[in-house]
Amino acid sequence: MEKEKEQWIERVTKFPRDLIRKVPTHLKDDVDINRAAIAQDWRLLQWTSTRITDNKDIVRIAISKNGDALRWAYPRLKDDEDIVLASVTTSGTALLYASERLRDNETIVRAAIAKNWRVLRWASPRLQDNEDIVRGLIAQHGDVLQYSSPRLRDNETIVREAVTRNGSALEYASPSLQDNESVVIIAIAQDGTSLEYASPRLKMYGGRVLKDYIIRKIRNRERLQAWSLGNGVKSPIGEAQVPTGKSVFTNTSWKTHNSLGAQPPRLYDDMMIRIAKNVDAPLYDEWEVIKRAAANMGIHIPPHVIGGTKRKKNKRRKSYKK
Repeated sequence: MEKEKEQWIERVTKFPRDLIRKVPTHLKDDVDINRAAIAQDWRLLQWTSTRITDNKDIVRIAISKNGDALRWAYPRLKDDEDIVLASVTTSGTALLYASERLRDNETIVRAAIAKNWRVLRWASPRLQDNEDIVRGLIAQHGDVLQYSSPRLRDNETIVREAVTRNGSALEYASPSLQDNESVVIIAIAQDGTSLEYASPRLKMYGGRVLKDYIIRKIRNRERLQAWSLGNGVKSPIGEAQVPTGKSVFTNTSWKTHNSLGAQPPRLYDDMMIRIAKNVDAPLYDEWEVIKRAAANMGIHIPPHVIGGTKRKKNKRRKSYKK
């Protein structure tokens, strides 16, 4: 018997599939023969008996080759922390086969998403609602928003981070944030096709509401530039050269803007106030976002508003009398 066993161990080491096809019935459940075969081909675990799939040593050999071998392990081992952790360390998708208890284990879930961020979909609802885990993943993959909890998909800070990385992540934001102009503009700046995921209100008439929003931002930037230069104050939005004459958007003279006095016109959002006070800026540079969004939506921004150039005055053509 021992000699026959040794012969089959040698055989399955060379030809692992013979474990299924040719090993005699009385040796099919032999631990040593199965160990030798599975060490060569981890997929053979699926065709072995319960006695083998419940053997921790053999299962460990299989998952060392590919963590997805956990799929065929006995339920007792799918709830074993050491086995499951070793599995997800090899293959993140092994989290799918872990017990419900271990899919709620933060150490195991973090090890799995380190290999494959998409496996967050199989984590417990509690960990899908873990802001630290989700924000860590969003820093690299905006689309992870689709696997986060409804609460986090309605968190404006997290959604802004996600669409900054990937504009199409707007698809997974809550309806209220899909109707938020500033969030949608960030998404469009990153990916012009993201408009299709905005709310019906923002999509109507070819995005007219959003275009008006962008133009309003450009107009306010002009006003802030004019006030800064007119009052001898360093502009919080850069060293732009403001032209004389009439503003493209406001249709009023710059002299009117410059006579506003010591107080600036209403700054168009909190970010401008932060920059003016030398406070740390938010995650994104809003003006860069506006410029990219305007380009993606076909809105022209005058060069003098972008900064560094003066608008040229129209020179009258000289008429020569013959």
